[in-house]
Amino acid sequence: MAHRKEMLIPPFRYSIVESGVHRSAHPTQRNFPFLQRLGLKSILSIVLKVDAATESFATKNEIVLHHIPVTRSFDSVTLTHENAAQALEILVNPANLPCLVHCYDGTSTTGLVMLCLRKLQSISMQFAVTEFEKFQRAELAEPLSNEERLFVESFKHNIHAPPSIPPWLTDTPDDTELGVPHLIGLTRPVQEDSVDSEGEAGRPDPATLYHVIKRSQELEVTISSASCAFGAFTMLHMRPIFRL
Repeated sequence: MAHRKEMLIPPFRYSIVESGVHRSAHPTQRNFPFLQRLGLKSILSIVLKVDAATESFATKNEIVLHHIPVTRSFDSVTLTHENAAQALEILVNPANLPCLVHCYDGTSTTGLVMLCLRKLQSISMQFAVTEFEKFQRAELAEPLSNEERLFVESFKHNIHAPPSIPPWLTDTPDDTELGVPHLIGLTRPVQEDSVDSEGEAGRPDPATLYHVIKRSQELEVTISSASCAFGAFTMLHMRPIFRL
C-alpha cells in the first residue's frame, strides 16, 4: 500500500509579505505541519494571550515566540503606535526571520502592522491599502476605516535595527533625496570596521543603498549609477507617499 503524504493546510488568510515575513490568522494544530515546512525562527503573536498549543509548537521546534498583547475588537484600533514599532523592530532583524505574524483573524491588527511596514519601505499608500483590503471581511463597506488610516498616517516612530537588515528594506531616504516627507526611518548602530580613510562612517555601496522593489505600475523607479557616494536617483511617475 502506497504511503499517503500528509496534507499541508496553511493557516486562514495566510500569505507571504516579503522574503522571510509571513502573515496569517491564528494558526491551529492542523496548520502546524505546514508551518514546520517554513523553517520559522520566530512567531509574532499579536493577541491577548498566546494559547498553549502555539507555545508547545514553538518550544518543540525551537522557534522564538514573541508576544504583543492586544485585545480583540472589530470596532476600533486596539494596536498602539508603540505596539507597531515593537513589531517592526522584530521584522527588520534578520535573526528573527523567517517570522510568522498573526493576530486572531488575520485582518485589521496584522494588517495595520503590514501597513506600517509598507510605510517604512516607502511604498505608496495606494498599493499598501489595496493589499490591506485583500485580507478584510467582505461584508465591510469600508475595509480601511478612517481611524485605521489616521493610525498609519500618524505613525512616525524611528525603528531600531541591527547593522544588517533584510534585502527588502533600506534606510528611509529623507526629503532631500526623494522629495517626500521623512516620516519614519531606521536607527542603526555604526559598525567600527566600516570607518573609511577620512574618518567618516562607511557608507553602503551605491548599488545597494536604496533597494527599490517595483510592486505595481504606480511605483516605477529608474536607478542610474553615478560616481558620487550615494548614486543618483531618477523617480518617474511616483505617487505621493504618506504625506501629512
